[in-house]
Amino acid sequence: MRKIISLIIIILVISINNIYAEIVNTATVSYKDLAKKESFGTTTAIIKVYTKVIEPGTSGIATSSDLKARLIIPAGVLPTIAYVRIDEYSYEDPKVREANEDAEKNSNLKPIYGNKSYDFIMDNAQGKSIGTLTGNVTISIAYSDINNDGKVDGTNIRVQTLKMFILKDNKWELVSNSKPDHAQKIVEANLNHVSIWFF
Repeated sequence: MRKIISLIIIILVISINNIYAEIVNTATVSYKDLAKKESFGTTTAIIKVYTKVIEPGTSGIATSSDLKARLIIPAGVLPTIAYVRIDEYSYEDPKVREANEDAEKNSNLKPIYGNKSYDFIMDNAQGKSIGTLTGNVTISIAYSDINNDGKVDGTNIRVQTLKMFILKDNKWELVSNSKPDHAQKIVEANLNHVSIWFF
């Protein structure tokens, strides 16, 4: 699970080419909990980069940097302003690897190695996770089937069997309403919270 920094002293949100950065004074926060730190004069700071800012009452779409994961937020589901980003995790990430090894013990599950997992992050203005929403958002992750043979490229896995999973306590938990959309070549699900996803 990702750690949320709870002791925020200074917050400044800046916009540069639709990338939003949160600069936080880290004088009382341990660096081991920080993903990235930089120095601004004599102030040490962390930068959290967001790709989208969505006001309550409005809708929005955020996309991962590799364009394979998408978060669609309808109007009215945000209880507060949302700073959104989608982080990408390699299948070699320790948390993902542990969950995949656990999944292999189940003969009905087969992780797709080489695929990324995605963490759909929605933070409020204080840098804390929004958590539960007032309605459902749609998340989707693209799969590859260039030759349209109905199998994930490079595997024997039939696309009709693809499901989405959430990482919980270093194990993959099935998202029961996830399903593939063959026309768009995505797996999608409607949920009222966000976290780390994989199919």
